[in-house]
Amino acid sequence: FERGKLKEQEAMNETTEGRAFLLVERLGQVHEEMIQDPEAKKALVDGITIETVGVDDMVFLAEKVLLYQEDFCILDKPFRISLAYHYTNERSVLSIRHGGLLSHEERKANNIHNKHGAYFGDGIYTGTNPYAFTSFGDTGLLVAILKGQEKFVGPSGGGSDDPNIDTIVGNKPGRGQQQSCFQHEIVLKSSKQVLPILKFSRDLVCTTGSLDHPGNALLW
Repeated sequence: FERGKLKEQEAMNETTEGRAFLLVERLGQVHEEMIQDPEAKKALVDGITIETVGVDDMVFLAEKVLLYQEDFCILDKPFRISLAYHYTNERSVLSIRHGGLLSHEERKANNIHNKHGAYFGDGIYTGTNPYAFTSFGDTGLLVAILKGQEKFVGPSGGGSDDPNIDTIVGNKPGRGQQQSCFQHEIVLKSSKQVLPILKFSRDLVCTTGSLDHPGNALLW
């Protein structure tokens, strides 16, 4: 049985779709391990939740990211995938589950309204931690991001029309130390660069007091 399963996994690793399925399967396992941890159970009370964004849709979205990663590799661009955070509203989660996080142009093409501005140009706005941008929605998302070629613009704002730039990194004025990555906004230009993994209640995050709060420890 084990040998047959290994052969099946080897076969799946030969295709992008198969690798996407295995990735989502493993993410689901990690999520289950997370919520069974005794420390996690201290945080997940009074209706506070953390759950996977989806499964079938996540496989489709993961395949898009992995294909884009292959493109970056061919173009000799950075292709490492890292983690980031995005805040939205619960009412938007269903469309995100089906179509992923979208840039302004992608939302416009799908007739999706967006109320937020674009200080650093068009793209999907994410942060390096779950604390800095909780004001942007009642629901947080843990996302995998593929930054590719990035450009740091500091507090000056604006994006980049350079087609070789895939990600803008900036820090708005008035947010403390401009060189600190704590307040950095990472703006991905395409939905193919972002994979929503977990969604969590904003109430899980404690932005005051110790960062050792059980909810913070679960996410960070």
